Amino acid sequence: LTTVAIFISTRPPLDQINYVADGPYTLLSESLVFSLFGLLLQLFTSVVGQTYQKQRTFKAMKRSRWIFLCHIIVLSIPVYLFGISLLTLIFAISVTGFLSSSTLAQIFTGATFTLLFACLFVSILPSPFFSRLHKKLLGTTLHGSNDDCDDAPDEGRSEESCV
Repeated sequence: LTTVAIFISTRPPLDQINYVADGPYTLLSESLVFSLFGLLLQLFTSVVGQTYQKQRTFKAMKRSRWIFLCHIIVLSIPVYLFGISLLTLIFAISVTGFLSSSTLAQIFTGATFTLLFACLFVSILPSPFFSRLHKKLLGTTLHGSNDDCDDAPDEGRSEESCV
């Protein structure tokens, strides 16, 4: 919130990096709006959250899954708004860097985002959702389980060979 407010309210120190151009300024403004709404909704859920601790609220949530789902959605909206705010801020910074008149700023922006996406890929890769990709790339899964061994007795293989 503070970072976006500073970007919006100050002039760029260098003419080569103009974050007050139309595109980046619009994205920064949207980021500020999303973060303010996230802050207000977080305040609202904090105040309303006091009623969630009452016994009758728990009984009502136990009776209906839809009420429970609505409570969870209301509690998670500020997180989504802050996530959208962060994504628009990152996009504004990237647009500013790539539209810069400085070639060095464009290279650094490209290298930074390449490194960020590489780190993101490496952090997501160990997920169990990518076990087939692990099997194709590495010949094994990272979690030590063999997907073919789930039905070992049916295939004529012994269970000991799958452990």
